[in-house]
Amino acid sequence: MAGLGLIATTNSGGSNAQWLEEYSFVLRNRKIIIIPDNDEPGRKHALKIAQSLYQVGCKSKVLVLPDVQEKGDVSDWLNAGHTKAELIELAKVCPKWRPEPTTAKASEKSNLANQGKTDVVCLADVEVEKVEWLWYPYLPKRKIILMTEQEGIGKSWLTCAMVAAISNGRGLPEGRVTC
Repeated sequence: MAGLGLIATTNSGGSNAQWLEEYSFVLRNRKIIIIPDNDEPGRKHALKIAQSLYQVGCKSKVLVLPDVQEKGDVSDWLNAGHTKAELIELAKVCPKWRPEPTTAKASEKSNLANQGKTDVVCLADVEVEKVEWLWYPYLPKRKIILMTEQEGIGKSWLTCAMVAAISNGRGLPEGRVTC
């Protein structure tokens, strides 16, 4: 790949090795083409890498090369007479990798295993949703908000005043409370 003027890397040990999260962080915010070896361990390893890259915001593709013998790789494909131009064209039309939807049970297991970890999601993958407001434009309904300011400025007092006003039906400033 380097001989073709392409930037490429691999992890030591191939599909038998563990892909470390640190590798993905080094590659974050890049567009990555993963080209697996043509065997079951290679394909599984490629999917593991794609998942890890997705979690740090990478846009990746898993490019399975046509006409590669079992256990073959990109070097074998190139040695069979294929070109850099063919490789680039295949990469262009290869779909962006996205995780498979999980069942509720698998999702629960994943959530338990990842307690305390932060999921990283590419902003382009976040779906736009209509926001309903309790107090426009300061307090959205059914959302988590964060109020920050220096100590002693009155954050706790403001929070208590808002809760008291809403729970007593008095409304908030400007009277735009929509419970």
